Amino acid sequence: MNRAKLVLHAKASIDRGSKSFALASKLFANQPRERVWMLYAWCRQCDDLADGQEHGHGMSATPASEKTIALMRMLTRRAMGGEQTGKPAFDAMGVVAQECRLPNDLADDVIDGFALDAKKWRPQSENDLYQYCYHVAGAVGCMMAIVMGVSPRDHETLDRACDLGLAFQLSNIARDVAEDAAAGRCYLPADWLAEMRIDPDDIMNPARRDALVQLVARLCDLAEQYEASARVGAAQLPFRSRWAILAAAGIYGDIARAVRRSNGGSLDQRIITSKAAKVRWILKAFHQSTLPTRAVSRVGLWQRHSKKKVQASYNEIHADICSITKSYLKKNEEIDPNALTLTETSMDEEDWHLDYIQEIEAKYSICLDPILLTGEVNRVGLIKKSEQSVARDLTVNEIVDFIFKSKSKN
Repeated sequence: MNRAKLVLHAKASIDRGSKSFALASKLFANQPRERVWMLYAWCRQCDDLADGQEHGHGMSATPASEKTIALMRMLTRRAMGGEQTGKPAFDAMGVVAQECRLPNDLADDVIDGFALDAKKWRPQSENDLYQYCYHVAGAVGCMMAIVMGVSPRDHETLDRACDLGLAFQLSNIARDVAEDAAAGRCYLPADWLAEMRIDPDDIMNPARRDALVQLVARLCDLAEQYEASARVGAAQLPFRSRWAILAAAGIYGDIARAVRRSNGGSLDQRIITSKAAKVRWILKAFHQSTLPTRAVSRVGLWQRHSKKKVQASYNEIHADICSITKSYLKKNEEIDPNALTLTETSMDEEDWHLDYIQEIEAKYSICLDPILLTGEVNRVGLIKKSEQSVARDLTVNEIVDFIFKSKSKN
């Protein structure tokens, strides 16, 4: 698809996936609006892949497989590198990444959030909750800010953009407690549940409903704090972008406010905001955009870290590569990390090399060429199983060694 068609596809995605964001997005100037739509389409597609749903509806109780997450990483990495993937949402992300120079790390951070869901992860502490919210929403807020013209080096403004993402996700979690529980998920910190004597495996127990309502209200209070902080960052945006962001903050903030007012009603029926209420926020946000911003300190709020993530240990990488490799083997076939090579023919598909190599490269943001290529054998020749032969076999352990050493240098 060309850019114009990708924009149309992205617009259809946001119109279907989020009426609140779709309405607020109309306030942007033309170019940032198109970019916001395309970035949203990528987020929506990744979320749907992770949850086994369609535009945010029909969440599956079965989490995404590691292979799905790896595919997500591979397609994203290829798209952000300028390749056409044939997947409109990912290609749209590629366009935005090229036009705005989006950092790869932010996209990786978002996918890390989906990976947590794939592992049926649950937060132990409030800090864990914030870390999760950062991955699935805060990092998106940072990317949205960059799309609107904020420099990737303007960490103060990006922190405020991250706060808006946190506010949105905390509102989502507060609204969807019952829906998540039905899908076997719970994003309320285990520490909170223990404090209120709520069984983490039975949070909807009627006997502890009052206690659960208190925790939902606690989430809503936190969402309001982060929304207030995010409004400060909006002052750094061009007028129309500021107007759109303040409208979205108000519209989405109303979700948390309505959940709190429901006093437990959100556990029985999904909370929605009316179109009239959204229009009122558009008018109110226009007025707010013309006024000086009220100072709100970030002291005491969660702080994202711009430093590179701590690299996985050798054993973690080894276990991960073995897991990826096993997914390509025939059923019940065992792995010998010292013997299994890239020239084995035990894979299910005859031309398995391309997917296998690209999956590893995408997940670890690395190029295997230095150990993959030997002599005059080129990459395409190996992948396509040409008549050429490699000078030596390449084992799983060699792949792990290469990844670990490369990451240790960073």
